Amino acid sequence: MKKIFGTFLALLTSSILYSQNVAINATGATANTSAMLDVTSTTSGVLIPRMTQAQRNAIGTPATSLLIYQTDGTSGYYYYNGSTWVPLFSNNTGWSITGNTGTNPATNFLGTTDNQALVLRTNNTERIRVLGTGRIGVNTLTIEGTIDTRDNFASSIGNYATSLQINTNATGTGFLATGQNAILNGLVAGSGGAITAVTNGLYVYYTTPGVGQAEVLQDGFGAQWLVGYWSGTQYRKIIGNGTVSTIIKDLNDEYVVLNCIETPENLFQDFGIGKLENGRTSIKIDPILSKNIIVNEEHPLKVFIQLEGECNGVYVKNKTSEGFEVIELNGGTSNVSFSYSLIATRGNEEYYGQDGTKRIAKYNSRFDKAPSRIENIVESKRKK
Repeated sequence: MKKIFGTFLALLTSSILYSQNVAINATGATANTSAMLDVTSTTSGVLIPRMTQAQRNAIGTPATSLLIYQTDGTSGYYYYNGSTWVPLFSNNTGWSITGNTGTNPATNFLGTTDNQALVLRTNNTERIRVLGTGRIGVNTLTIEGTIDTRDNFASSIGNYATSLQINTNATGTGFLATGQNAILNGLVAGSGGAITAVTNGLYVYYTTPGVGQAEVLQDGFGAQWLVGYWSGTQYRKIIGNGTVSTIIKDLNDEYVVLNCIETPENLFQDFGIGKLENGRTSIKIDPILSKNIIVNEEHPLKVFIQLEGECNGVYVKNKTSEGFEVIELNGGTSNVSFSYSLIATRGNEEYYGQDGTKRIAKYNSRFDKAPSRIENIVESKRKK
């Protein structure tokens, strides 16, 4: 019996040592011809030797590609690459969802190597697309700028679209932009936004057929200034609190303020000189001014004469949008020079929209009602 068992063991050993394919399974199936070792099971796996890092390092003359599972430190599968032990997936070219280490920005990147776009999704919906040209679109496939962001959603501070930029630095600027190849500029003390360009610092365009403005400026004390304002009947360049002013230099080259005269009506003013000839003369109003004023019974022309010599005095008659007459009192026949100023109501104007709609601006009223303050988010919250 011992002789028969010895013969069987020798044959088995010979099979293990010299067979080109070895199968381990519970069915007796032969090994796949492409595998030196073919392990088949539906209930068990292959258990790789487990050891600590110290035990791994104590292996004498490890063979290249030797595989173990390290149980301490940075645990995981390690293999010997011929000179050192390295994690099994250290050469994986994918990105880990828990972060990556040892990357080189010169060679490692997230993106494409051809001219195809890179797409990022959440909830299986495209959110960001980076084109092969470098343009970036957020929530849009129609990318018309270097960064094209489109949306319409609400935040804790109210409704807004496309972008929110917050700078919490005491001297920071929330938004910086430059165009026309200009050098970026801003205030040393910081600001909500800073825009720099060569010829056009800021372009604003609005399309409402109703009341609107190109720009709204407000402070924290209830004051407001509207720029490019359309009231529904009149255009206003700037309308708001305060005065219209300019600055000039005084005798010490220090800047001082000059203020404009303001009236309840929309008026044009002009100045000129004239001379009586045998006690009378006719003054013709500049035709450009004449074209843009209203002169009628409700809006008469106002003329003020300053005589520059002796005479009986003068009066003005036959006032129209084209001119007026100056006549000496008591039938006088003086040849006196004079200067004059005239004031007239501004005339109506016609404007046409891109669709051909006509808009008439009328300026023949007095003490027009001022626009209401446009509610801002902070004030709205205070009311609640």
